[in-house]
Amino acid sequence: MLVTEVKKEISYPIKGDIIKNIGNIQTKFNWKFDINTNFELNDEGNFIPKKSFIKKVESLVRGSLEYRSYIDSLKFELDLTNCKFFKNLDINDYNFSLEFHHYPYTLYDITSIIINKKVCQYGKNMEEFANSFDPFIIADEVTKLHYENLVGLIPLSKVVHELAHNGKIFIPLNKDYVFGNWNKFTLTYSRFMELPLLEKLQGLEENTNLLGGNCQFLDTSILDIHAVKLLMDDVDVPKIIKSSESEEKKEA
Repeated sequence: MLVTEVKKEISYPIKGDIIKNIGNIQTKFNWKFDINTNFELNDEGNFIPKKSFIKKVESLVRGSLEYRSYIDSLKFELDLTNCKFFKNLDINDYNFSLEFHHYPYTLYDITSIIINKKVCQYGKNMEEFANSFDPFIIADEVTKLHYENLVGLIPLSKVVHELAHNGKIFIPLNKDYVFGNWNKFTLTYSRFMELPLLEKLQGLEENTNLLGGNCQFLDTSILDIHAVKLLMDDVDVPKIIKSSESEEKKEA
């Protein structure tokens, strides 16, 4: 187990002013950051909450040519073509949407961790921090982590992917399900992770250990096919008109 005990939450509040020359105009950036709360960057009076900033970086990653090429390489070069919960559902045999679920760290988690790392690296040098705190630079670093095989990914059908995001199905932390060396990512970046994320990982590891490597005890009943009964109010059954009656009505 990588996360055996979590005692202390990271706290690194920083704030200050940055003076940068943009063209011939000297611009003042007022900013503040707290790993455990929010990030705000004041650029001409516009404040960006940390959550919105991370979502912007996520969008840049998912929309980049490099990320799409990486996902294609997983499918067509590494043969990750079937849903991990529906083994017979393969894109080589069926036309369906195969999606890749980030696990145990979501793309949002990974982006937040990279931001925290930059705060700790450049927090005392405001100018270097401002130069590094660019959504495109951060998106590039997050994408690079995928190519370095440090991001955990699971191929899933669209329905199973939604269930995973909603916490309706448990996914064991083993190589049978998760592709990518997420363990190495944890060892490298754990000091930049926030307490709730570390506790979440600890819980996933404990539940995986309870299975003892025997995934046949994994509860996947939510994926079973069940008959659905529709309860409907009483409705008037249409009266069947005999051919002779219909002819009489036409003549009338």
